[in-house]
Amino acid sequence: MSYLKKKIELLLLWIAPKIYFEIKYRVIYGKKCNLKQPKTFSEKLIWLNTNVYNKSSLIAILGDKAKVKEYLNNLGYGEYVIPNYFVYQSPDEIELSSLPNQFALKLSVGCGTNYVCFDKNNLNYEELLSRVNQWIKVGFFERNARFVGKPHKEVIVCEKVIGKDYIAPVDYKFYCFNGKPMAILCVSERNTDTKHGCFMSLDWNLIEDLGESHPKKYAKLLELPEKPMNLNRMVSISQELSAPFPFMRIDLYDVDGEIRFGEFTMAPGGCIGVSETIVDGKSMGDLLELNLEEFYKAENEAVEWINN
Repeated sequence: MSYLKKKIELLLLWIAPKIYFEIKYRVIYGKKCNLKQPKTFSEKLIWLNTNVYNKSSLIAILGDKAKVKEYLNNLGYGEYVIPNYFVYQSPDEIELSSLPNQFALKLSVGCGTNYVCFDKNNLNYEELLSRVNQWIKVGFFERNARFVGKPHKEVIVCEKVIGKDYIAPVDYKFYCFNGKPMAILCVSERNTDTKHGCFMSLDWNLIEDLGESHPKKYAKLLELPEKPMNLNRMVSISQELSAPFPFMRIDLYDVDGEIRFGEFTMAPGGCIGVSETIVDGKSMGDLLELNLEEFYKAENEAVEWINN
């Protein structure tokens, strides 16, 4: 996508998100997007994110890579948070001498704004600062164009690296519907040309190989992914964290026997082109019920926590 086209899309997303999604939906699916009576998984995600989540203080916290760690600590899940080394207010604060040999940098609010260093001896410091400054430069517009949550001022998070030998750890993405985990999207070898993705059941049976249904994005499985050591606890964590939400994807890692929190994902795939994977005889669209009672309770509690 060209730079100009991306800016136009972001501008439309900022000014008129529903029109943006109606156009995008028709382009991808070849039919009208029904937001008055949403039925498909994509339609329900769009409705949820453009009518509810986009106005939410709680969702804004969950989408902020710095604030979400404070929130999880407050809820008693601090042991699963990836430890921070530093939180910078601006790129000028980043000092090469203070950085550990391995670290990950992330802009707290944004997408695709991250950098992983596995060996500081091979780091081009000036190039790193240039990259982070570019994140900040486009950050304001992108942050305010996002349809998920009220925007926060961005900071730069420097945290511990998880994974080894330049290979990203397996990502376990728990698809939770009305507080109940129903399927796990398992993504491995993310930073390679042979990225694999599949939906697994909670008892670790294959539901769908995305290499077959989405061959442009994933390679076909050669074998089933290894069952994570802490699967039962990961399912419990996902259920607990997703309890207030009609839909929430909880992304977790299981590295060296330790569970690490990845992120809350409110709009997988940007709500467009998402899989209607059949789980227990139901499509994901049918699984998602737009019941907001528990969400508004959690929203009020989050506002109270922010104000205190």
